[in-house]
Amino acid sequence: MKKLLSVFFVLTVVSCMLYVCIPSVCAAESDSYYYYNVKVTTKIEGDIPSEAFIFYYSLHGVNQSNHHIPLDACGIDGNSSNTFGVSFQAGVTEQTNVLTYRSENPVIGARFLQEGFSSTAFTAEEGQYYLEFPEQTQQPGIENAMNIEQMCLIEGFEVGGKPILSELRIPSFTVKHNAPPMFFGVEDGGEYFTTHKVRVQDADLVSVMLDDEPVEFENGEALITIPGDTNKRYTITAKDAAQTTCQLTVTMHELSELMALVSEINEKNVKAEQEIAILATLGKVETVIEQEPDASAEEKASLDTMKKKLEILLSRIDEATVYKNSENVEKTEGITADNVKLEDKEILEKASSDLKKALEEYGGNYSDSEKEELQKELTRISDALKAIEEMATQSPETGDNYNITMWLTLIMLSGAAIVTFTRKIA
Repeated sequence: MKKLLSVFFVLTVVSCMLYVCIPSVCAAESDSYYYYNVKVTTKIEGDIPSEAFIFYYSLHGVNQSNHHIPLDACGIDGNSSNTFGVSFQAGVTEQTNVLTYRSENPVIGARFLQEGFSSTAFTAEEGQYYLEFPEQTQQPGIENAMNIEQMCLIEGFEVGGKPILSELRIPSFTVKHNAPPMFFGVEDGGEYFTTHKVRVQDADLVSVMLDDEPVEFENGEALITIPGDTNKRYTITAKDAAQTTCQLTVTMHELSELMALVSEINEKNVKAEQEIAILATLGKVETVIEQEPDASAEEKASLDTMKKKLEILLSRIDEATVYKNSENVEKTEGITADNVKLEDKEILEKASSDLKKALEEYGGNYSDSEKEELQKELTRISDALKAIEEMATQSPETGDNYNITMWLTLIMLSGAAIVTFTRKIA
């Protein structure tokens, strides 16, 4: 038992030591870096950006032997980060940030470069900046990071690589933002049916082309009318003073394409199974009416005609369905020539009228199977009505099923018997 307690005690002590020591080792390893805070200002000239973007920077350290030392980006303004990018929000034209880098060895200087942008609308002059660090005496660790703010900034290099010292100042980059020409009214790659008006805008607009034809513009704006119902593709090309070229391509379909699914359908042959295609086409037509407000008067009239035709087809399907499944026919369900009654005559006549109208006026709106079923129903009802007619010729008193010939024969025999009896009396 004592041995077990001893083993347990030893394991506990070892576990505690590992718990304490391992993080200390990791912390020591983490603190073995030299940290550098670089304060940099970025300014934007030209057009005010309307979208968010990112500037990318890099820092290459130089040791006393003039050898490059990799510096890792590890934060922006005190926040941990694995990127060299500094984010700008739309409308912001100047920003100062502190970029934190680290190195396993101390450096005496660094080349600070701006590497690129997240938007092609920015341009910057080529150049690299050399920051000369003072003698470093602080201990490694992020809490002792060297702040590179008012350092000697050296722009470029003389022949032979000797740096040129300049005044003490914060590293600053100035870039120009040139917003590309913008299009309004249509989307690039869009497909439309009716006439559209497109606006092209750019403060430094120098040329606008519709396909191969130049377009006039004034005060940095051009208005282009693209005709609809043409089955053609159009390309608008705009160029600004910075030689930034933007293109937009749209396709204008013929209006008749909207009715492709129902082109063979008319009021006389439309059927219930075509309702889905009609509804889909109606949805397309209504979308064009709502989303293409620049349509010409002729195009609007054509769209209105299409919409009315589709609504008539849907109404025709509804009407045919009403007569096919009429309430009068439903009430005669189960009535046949074998069980019909005299009081069924009125409803049977109404049902017969509905079925005849369905077959005569809406015959083309039913499938073959539907017409066959309607004909069977009409035959059933007709047979029941014939049976009622036969009942009407029978005696209303007895209600039996003897025919009229037998009744006449009985009357004649009765008359003969009366005459014979009279003669005997005389």
